[in-house]
Amino acid sequence: MASGDLGTFNVKDFDVIMGVYRLTGFADEMIRVTQDEDTFTDMQGADGEISRVLRVKNKATIVISIMQTSMTNDWLSLLHFIDKKENKPVPFIILDRSGRTIIEAPMAWIVKYTDMEFGGEHKVREWTIRAVNVLTHVGGNS
Repeated sequence: MASGDLGTFNVKDFDVIMGVYRLTGFADEMIRVTQDEDTFTDMQGADGEISRVLRVKNKATIVISIMQTSMTNDWLSLLHFIDKKENKPVPFIILDRSGRTIIEAPMAWIVKYTDMEFGGEHKVREWTIRAVNVLTHVGGNS
């Protein structure tokens, strides 16, 4: 991006797909992706020599915040129910079409049903997903 250019993130150009369903109804804090382990671990010896190990474990924890009124809650509940009964993890992808970020995993599953809270104000459902064999590219926005 040249000096003075303006990058823009557009939530309408942001796709999160789990299985065959495009998730919608995100709360303000839409999504958080955390790599479960460092890519490299290192050790320094007594004489100062340093070695490092490339970790081949490639898991991520994804927390998705959905408004309580969204149909996405129904879909995620169904996915979790089917997975518990039939051992059926599904593909997962995050694609920022207004930018260059992409996160994909061939297998993902819901860790547990979301905690639920009911009251006189709108609530958010936070779904925790575990993904394995994750491929990630963190990019900017055009």
